[in-house]
Amino acid sequence: MASCLLAFGSNIGDTRQTIVGAVEELKAVDALRVVAQSVIHTTRAIGGTAGQQDFANAVAVVETLLPPIELLRELQAMERQFGRQRDSRWNARTLDIDLLLIGEQCIDVPDLRVPHVRMSFRPFVLDPAVEIAADWRHPHLQATLAELRTRLHHGDDTVLLYGGTLSGRQWHADRLVAEFEGLQVREHSDRLLLLRDDESGTDAPKLAIQLQNATAPVQVGLPTLSIPATAREEVAFDTIAAVECIWPDLCRRA
Repeated sequence: MASCLLAFGSNIGDTRQTIVGAVEELKAVDALRVVAQSVIHTTRAIGGTAGQQDFANAVAVVETLLPPIELLRELQAMERQFGRQRDSRWNARTLDIDLLLIGEQCIDVPDLRVPHVRMSFRPFVLDPAVEIAADWRHPHLQATLAELRTRLHHGDDTVLLYGGTLSGRQWHADRLVAEFEGLQVREHSDRLLLLRDDESGTDAPKLAIQLQNATAPVQVGLPTLSIPATAREEVAFDTIAAVECIWPDLCRRA
């Protein structure tokens, strides 16, 4: 039997009751057992269209006999049961259930990537997760969820941008500077640092943006967004949303 970590989100309708109802539905699935559930958090919507309602978010630990893909299908069927429509990314939704972790397994197949690729820098995931799974380890980043949350909330006001080519790093840095007021760029060896101001520390960044290539291994213990080294506009929304996660008060340019 595998132990799994699931994240729930809702920002349409009676959001808290939707989360409660989804957990109750999980308890009714023969091949699943709900072991623990966080309290329900209210969080501001990140990314997507402006003016969205706040989210209700929670995390649960479940045990299951289902293979990972079958578990994913079960969760997607439950989303549809609660009215979820997958018309576009980042839109408001009645129910979103993300499969975050399956023990310390690493899965990368067309329909499923575990660990969830954005879980390490999302406070609306880590905050409830540490209530019930603080000691669970992120197998890629080799850190507990509690350690990742501490870095996310208490690290230096810096984003580390590394990997890929200098021109690629500079493109993403310029894109973020154009999007947010007050960001500064500092070159450091084979990486760039995005700083909120001249007083920002640089030894313990809150976030890394990794342009994936063979010479850019993940930074152990650091919340990380990994993107293809040659990607540009197609991942710009991801990098912007990641920065919003760590600096929700940072002003966007008009």
